[in-house]
Amino acid sequence: MKKSLLLFLILLIPLTSCFQRNEIFEHNKRILDENYEVNANYAVVTGRTYQTKDRTIDFGNLIDKQIRRDGKGVEVIYNTRFTSTLVEDNIYFFYEYKRVEDIGKFAVGYVDLVTSKVYADYFEYERSGLSWEYLYSTDEFVAYKFYEYGGTKDIKMVFFKDSNKLEFNYNLNKLEYNASELEEVQEKEYYIQDGIKYTLDWNKLINSSTGEVITLPNGNELRDSVPIIKEIYDKFTYDTISINLKYLSNGDELFFYIQDRPTNSLNAPFMLFKCNLDLSEVSYIGYYDHLIFNVVLEI
Repeated sequence: MKKSLLLFLILLIPLTSCFQRNEIFEHNKRILDENYEVNANYAVVTGRTYQTKDRTIDFGNLIDKQIRRDGKGVEVIYNTRFTSTLVEDNIYFFYEYKRVEDIGKFAVGYVDLVTSKVYADYFEYERSGLSWEYLYSTDEFVAYKFYEYGGTKDIKMVFFKDSNKLEFNYNLNKLEYNASELEEVQEKEYYIQDGIKYTLDWNKLINSSTGEVITLPNGNELRDSVPIIKEIYDKFTYDTISINLKYLSNGDELFFYIQDRPTNSLNAPFMLFKCNLDLSEVSYIGYYDHLIFNVVLEI
């Protein structure tokens, strides 16, 4: 009996600690819920979800279910090598869903966000030092590069939508399409304001005509330089802060999200804001529990 009680207390201690570590995080989320309205005009893509104010499409879960329906097992603990690209109403994905020793098992395809249907094909390959990159797509195919960092392997592959088949080591010169047929990726590497195009490079905007570099605020300085951030933090509870920030663009609009992680615990979730070039205009869009990859007008 004493041993059982001791074991229970040992197991309870870390659970209690986790709860206590999350109290500030949950409190600050309530502050946001009670004081700031979510902007319903926008949707965001996190690592595995498409989220609006009123709905969440867990496309990562949809993909996992499709993989299992196709008779394959998803490794629950190790399924993090996942990339998604939002193009119009589709999420194109490249996913290492399982590994067996040195062999990776991959799923490639897309999720239709309107119908929630998943289309996928599969391949296996040795895992050593390999990564992948979305190249381009049309309404007929999606092209990827599968390559080795600093190595010689550079394999092109194409997922054909009419057959749901992946062609490995494909000669891209065989693809027939016009430039006007190429689909537009939602995330942009540039931002346009007042007719001037800027290249977005992390926290820098580079004037495409003059080369002038504008360095945007980053880190804890944001709290004191942007009124709405200061207002939020004046309401928050925290001991210390450590603001991490990233800027995003959909071409015509500029955004940034911040996350505050001073230790292993969080002060706040990922908070998303819309801004202009000099951050003289900053408005709150919403908060999310996971890393944000895209911000778009709701489909």
